[in-house]
Amino acid sequence: MSWITILWSMNAAACLTLAGFYFVVWCKQGENWVHLLFSCSAVAAAAIAAFELAMMNAQTAKRYQALCDEQKATRKD
Repeated sequence: MSWITILWSMNAAACLTLAGFYFVVWCKQGENWVHLLFSCSAVAAAAIAAFELAMMNAQTAKRYQALCDEQKATRKD
């Protein structure tokens, strides 16, 4: 396992940890929506990190293109 895989995984784990923490805070203080928004932002950052890691580890250009298409499809409204 390369050092970049370890760092990107640690980044995603930190984002998910913060997301979980702020989600619990929001559950306790439901009137303050800032905590929920931050939690959602942290989950989105973790998802982006996962997509980036998958794209960095893509073995072929076709697989990289498929991952890019998936990422574009998730951003469309």
